[in-house]
Amino acid sequence: MDKELRLRITTGSLAEMHRLAASVPNTEIIGLLAAAKDDPRFVTSICLLPAVATGGSATASGAAIRAAMARLGSLGMVSAGVFHSHARFSVFHSATDDRMIERLFSTLAGACMATLAEAFEPQLTDQDRALLPLRDGRMLKVGIRGESIGGGFDRLAWESARLTFRSDAEPGVRYVHPIVELFGQRSTLELQVPDALTVEITQIEAPHRAATLHSVVVNAKGDITVEAVTVLDINGRIFQERQAVDVETVNSSVSRLEPNLHFYLYREEQTLTVAGEIQSAMLSETWKANGHKS
Repeated sequence: MDKELRLRITTGSLAEMHRLAASVPNTEIIGLLAAAKDDPRFVTSICLLPAVATGGSATASGAAIRAAMARLGSLGMVSAGVFHSHARFSVFHSATDDRMIERLFSTLAGACMATLAEAFEPQLTDQDRALLPLRDGRMLKVGIRGESIGGGFDRLAWESARLTFRSDAEPGVRYVHPIVELFGQRSTLELQVPDALTVEITQIEAPHRAATLHSVVVNAKGDITVEAVTVLDINGRIFQERQAVDVETVNSSVSRLEPNLHFYLYREEQTLTVAGEIQSAMLSETWKANGHKS
């Protein structure tokens, strides 16, 4: 199995998934895996979704998923995939799960997309152009424009260009006339702008982007299986690649259960503020509302 694609998850989040599955052993559950925006490959939280659930399926509405994603975004988090339970049955990815992954994961991947670049460093691409790829799937294009000539503009060149191999600033572009600086992961490109020229800084989507999320299946007996789902955006066409992967757990000793009107969020690295009894009561009411006995 590819170690780079393995699921990294806190012990608390994994234990909470299994606890939830065991709390309703005859009914499936479904929720989102959650991670910090700056580290989307490390799952630190889970977000249970309200669902129309039976012993063989759990389906969350688009509205519930959008609400959950918005809540995660307000907390500086993104969805890193989906978990669901198979009640008392064995853990595997069924044909129903396959359809869910195909339908949902391309949408979830949007917030985790990164450019398919070997290095996220500034590049001098022409005499009057430079480019900075960013990890979130954007590219910043910087250029200079001369005087208007007929239907176009005079093409000139940077006054000077200097590359240094250390960058202590946040990735991005800074322009204080006459210097444009492009800050990359390990280097900085400094460009001097000739007098009386216009500097253009535009944001474009990278032509090749990718995001890796995970699909987790657990059951009431404590079993688990995981697939890594890599979503590729190649010039606007979406492809998916899947493979079974291992799980790496990271110890975490502090957690919080945070209730919400439509779902609840289990978060790591916070203070315990809500008792488990309140959480259980919310779960009971959710399933009762969907026509199931608690």
